[in-house]
Amino acid sequence: MKTKWKAKALLPWSYFPPCTDKFNVFAIHGSGEERKYEALYPVPPHQLQEGQEPDL
Repeated sequence: MKTKWKAKALLPWSYFPPCTDKFNVFAIHGSGEERKYEALYPVPPHQLQEGQEPDL
C-alpha cells in the first residue's frame, strides 16, 4: 500500500531576501548507499554532469 504526506508552511516574507520569487523544496531519505535525494523541481537530466552529486 502506498502512502502520501502533505505539508504546509506559512512563512513571513521578511524571512526571505528582497525580491525572492522562486525557491525549491528538498528531502533526504535513508543513509549510506540507500540514501535518496528528492526535489520538488529537480535539475533536468540533460543539465546534469557526469559525477555530479547533491550539494545541500
